[in-house]
Amino acid sequence: MQHNDIARLRRKAAVNRGLRRAMAEAELAERLVPIDNKEALSIAHATVQRLGAMMKKAAARNARPKPYHEVQARALRALAYALKTVKRYAEAEDLLRESIRLYESLNDGLHLVGCMELLHLIYRDQGRYTEALEALDRALALESQVGEQWQEAAIHSARGILLMLLGRPDEAGRAYARGLRLARKNDDIRGQILILGDLGLFFNSRNEGDKAYAAFTEAIALHRRHRLLGNLNYMTILWNYARLLINRGQLREASAIIQQGIAAAERAGLQRDRAMLLIDHARLLISLADYGPALEDLQQASGICESLAFVSCEALAQALMAELYTTLAYPKAAVEAARRSTRLLAACDTDKSVDILEIFRIIYVLTRGGNTDFDIDHFSALFSSEKEARLKQDNLHKLPGILLAYGLLREIQGDRAAARRELEEGLALCEHFKLRHTQSETLYHLGRLNAADGANAAATSHFQQALELSRQAGSLDLMRRIHREMAVVCEALGRFREALQHSKLLRGLERKTRNSEFVDAARQLRKNAEYRRLQREQAADREELAALRQQHASLQRSLQAKTIHLDHISDYLSRLGAQLKKEDDESDAAFRRRIALFSDEIDRQLAETDWTQFEQEAADQDESFLLRLARRFPALTNTERKVCSLLRLNNTREEVSRLLSVSPRAVQSYRYRIRKKLALPADVNLNAYLLEL
Repeated sequence: MQHNDIARLRRKAAVNRGLRRAMAEAELAERLVPIDNKEALSIAHATVQRLGAMMKKAAARNARPKPYHEVQARALRALAYALKTVKRYAEAEDLLRESIRLYESLNDGLHLVGCMELLHLIYRDQGRYTEALEALDRALALESQVGEQWQEAAIHSARGILLMLLGRPDEAGRAYARGLRLARKNDDIRGQILILGDLGLFFNSRNEGDKAYAAFTEAIALHRRHRLLGNLNYMTILWNYARLLINRGQLREASAIIQQGIAAAERAGLQRDRAMLLIDHARLLISLADYGPALEDLQQASGICESLAFVSCEALAQALMAELYTTLAYPKAAVEAARRSTRLLAACDTDKSVDILEIFRIIYVLTRGGNTDFDIDHFSALFSSEKEARLKQDNLHKLPGILLAYGLLREIQGDRAAARRELEEGLALCEHFKLRHTQSETLYHLGRLNAADGANAAATSHFQQALELSRQAGSLDLMRRIHREMAVVCEALGRFREALQHSKLLRGLERKTRNSEFVDAARQLRKNAEYRRLQREQAADREELAALRQQHASLQRSLQAKTIHLDHISDYLSRLGAQLKKEDDESDAAFRRRIALFSDEIDRQLAETDWTQFEQEAADQDESFLLRLARRFPALTNTERKVCSLLRLNNTREEVSRLLSVSPRAVQSYRYRIRKKLALPADVNLNAYLLEL
């Protein structure tokens, strides 16, 4: 083989390695977009630039362009996908059209279908629904040309979503039904799951809650049966299913479902979706008055958003933290979180980055805290346009939440009459769609408006309805707010007994959650002054406890030393008494009588002195033990209480007998009588029981 041939083969191998690497990077970029769009954008951009340089060299040596075009089309599509995720729609559309042109020149129908689906997403995100529908229709035509149906179910599902957005629900239902039939016919598990999830939303929007519940349940069962638990679609279905449960007032069940979604997002490495799920879970926990876990979720979500530069989501997390800190009586932390939320809100593109209801949440929390560093009229216009869009599309299922938010924003602006109109309109839709959670919130705010206007009878009616719904859902936070308002209204109406009853119920709810609230909150507040104050107090308590323990140990050592000393004195006096008794002077009976009296007096004084000294030392160590023993067991005699005190200090039977100047057998009898009076079972140790008493 000639040297020229070897060099040519080496160049060809290098080119092939470069193309394979570029293709692998393009595939990697597409897979990275849902997980880390910044890294995906960087990889895709570098791949496109490298391919451009490779194509220039190939054109200079008249190489075949087809292999380069295949890889370039894939890389351009990956870059367009990444740009679409960061909302650079114009650039994404231009690059995707170039990718479509290359695939058309290659006559690659399958990849053209994927490009059309991505193009429809770009159009849909911009609100260009008609053009998005045309892109999907072209994708269906291409599917039929190439004779493949593996993506047809997903395309029909996407068409159903667009038709709903265009206000054509009947056509959307037919599209979903056809897509589900195709997925079942082709045994396409992923397609079935996708369409069942969309069908759940479709039925929910048409006020068919039972059908929506069945669709979501079947989709989740398919996911679990086939172990498809780590993808974005699974989390989306869990999310929508949880919101359905919330609307039906099943808050605890919804919490369990969202926790499953958080775990799935963590397994899949989808940090953005995990952060949003954590925020939704925190909202739900706030409704259930589980403030400690809610604060932990919000801090975790805020950290994730900060690391990903997910500004809008971080703004929402900080706003909710501000509200929660206010509830937990940490004003400094609340002000700091509110200010940070305001700065983040001003820095993000509110028209596209934040959901309209999330915007309201931030505004309402910040305005309640006295922050007005943003243009309220601008946000009011956003709510108004969103309301008009929903009405135009005949998409009324989400309208009650928007009307609730819009009504409260009008209240902030000072137009109370307009606020009442929006809330009443939303209330009618809540009753129609059976949205219990939103209905209870709307009733509460309507009652609050009526109470402020002096219409106390109407306010009472609204509060009672809201209280019943919140009680069914177990929404403790809302129940507390309602009881607080009801107490004020009843007092204004002169119904003082009812006002007192609501005040008592309010105190009961607060007692129910206070311990967990503040213990968990103190554990979480590790970076603010309040937590440092708690740390200082705990350090002082630890020092005081250490001093008390040291004092206790010193007293115990002193007691033991004096006990030994008394034991020595007792032994000496006993020996002295024994020696005196041995004196055998039979000639002087009077002297023997005096010796006997003297010996008895030694024994009596010895026992009395030992006990007096010991009782004083024992009282210094635990002054309340004898009092507790006398109160709980009044049948015990003085001698038995002495025995109990000595046994509590782990004295042996022989030591007790010496201290009380009785025989060891008598001590054993005392122990038996004490156990009987204390009603102790046979397997319970008397010394241990007395030590814990």
